[in-house]
Amino acid sequence: TLARLQQLYAEQASLDVLEAIVTLSNADPAEQTSARDWYAHHLDKEPSLVAATRWIAGEKLEHEQFHPQVQRALDHAIRPLLRYRCAACGFEASQHFWQCPGCQTWDSYPARRVEEL
Repeated sequence: TLARLQQLYAEQASLDVLEAIVTLSNADPAEQTSARDWYAHHLDKEPSLVAATRWIAGEKLEHEQFHPQVQRALDHAIRPLLRYRCAACGFEASQHFWQCPGCQTWDSYPARRVEEL
């Protein structure tokens, strides 16, 4: 399954596929590529505040005492970017819907998060 996700990611980089790869990679002790490497690889492909925030979460900072505050601010800033948005009415939700809860339109949610639109 990890190999299939990596193939899908190579075809079209997606935050959802990236998160699945990172989760499976962390669970597999034989996996050589770390979560931070995956996020850095994603940043090479396309700029992403979400990927940058996740990369920084695993980074050791020079002034480590400020890391929790910085991380909390970044997590707060990316929260709206992790939503899905209806193409018909603009309704946003944290999960993907086939039918928009706002306007009841079918198949109006692209399977990409707001940051990727």
